[in-house]
Amino acid sequence: MTRSDFISGIVLLVFGLVFLFVLIPHDIEAGPEGVLPPSLVPNLMVGGIALLSLILIVKNWKRPGGQNVAREQSPISISEVKAVAWAITIIGVSILLFLWGGALPAATLLVIGLMLAMGERRLLPLVVTPVTLLIGAYLLFYQLLGTSIE
Repeated sequence: MTRSDFISGIVLLVFGLVFLFVLIPHDIEAGPEGVLPPSLVPNLMVGGIALLSLILIVKNWKRPGGQNVAREQSPISISEVKAVAWAITIIGVSILLFLWGGALPAATLLVIGLMLAMGERRLLPLVVTPVTLLIGAYLLFYQLLGTSIE
């Protein structure tokens, strides 16, 4: 696990530095004088991630002599990678369906697809869950708040 922790620490540090010095200053404008800048919280969060990744790198710099010297296996199985790829695909298709077909079919596909991806195979929860969520969202947004999702 030491090698994977070391590599992930380097990747997180690189992303943290890119966010700190390129993306956040470029995308977040300075606020008016006398108030906290809008970039303060993102800078603190990304700085914390960069600091923790630096600690991860330093902690895993050298491998102990007798411990974990044997060949390391990935802590992530191939079935978990397939599940993540399936979930990302479902979310992407739901976004496209939202853009081209509207909120109702996209939300239905998202809920049912992710339930199937998580292993749900019983018909009753596959029907009741999206119906309950969509009716609840309709009642909340249209009836109670008087707004629309358009």
